[in-house]
Amino acid sequence: MTDIHGDVTVQLPLDTSQAPTALAYDEYGNPEGDATATRYGWLGGKQRSSETVTGATLMGVRLCDPTTGRFLSVDPVPGGSANAYEYCGGDPINRYDLDGRWWKPRFSVGARLAWHYASRGYGKYVRWRNRQQARIVGVGMAYVGSRYLGYRCRYRYGMRACTGGYGLHARGGTTLGTTYFTSNNSFVTPRRMRHERVHKRQWMRYGWGFGPMYLRAGINPCRNIWERRAGYRNGRYLQCIR
Repeated sequence: MTDIHGDVTVQLPLDTSQAPTALAYDEYGNPEGDATATRYGWLGGKQRSSETVTGATLMGVRLCDPTTGRFLSVDPVPGGSANAYEYCGGDPINRYDLDGRWWKPRFSVGARLAWHYASRGYGKYVRWRNRQQARIVGVGMAYVGSRYLGYRCRYRYGMRACTGGYGLHARGGTTLGTTYFTSNNSFVTPRRMRHERVHKRQWMRYGWGFGPMYLRAGINPCRNIWERRAGYRNGRYLQCIR
């Protein structure tokens, strides 16, 4: 049986007529009281063995001496701890260094659960925020385009399409946020709109950040990763199909 630190505290003998063996260790693994050294004692729940000639504990790539609370060899990772030999920054209660390379903090079950649900909640918030940002861009540009730039907007094939204006689109057409802009109704076809709906989903996934991401990918559609993901054939980029 182990405690919350991972130390083996009780050993049950195979012979049921014998009493269980109680074990106790200090923070660096030295037996306390009448406890005797065993193969798996201090951090035995983490499968760290003390079955060595000197009683040192095998911690991954290095041996740790419980009497000094230090490793017996140099840290293989430069800067992995405060110096080349010390264990866990002098805090063996709240930290581990199970592989002898880099110490890690020990979190309780409650802390891990809190982090899990907090990260899930933050992820949901980010997805909601990015969707709202895409809608703000789409609705805002549709208002500007229809009010000042001569676009006429209506819903076609599952998304808002604004046609007949100028200034908000390049090549055959451009999706900004949740709205597709083009100068010609001939570019509003079921196949083309399948392509543009992918761009709409890209905007809704990344929010305002998608605009700079698209520009960094380049103006050449054959080299632009976002155009490739939206589909060259549906976007009528036939020169990019090999």
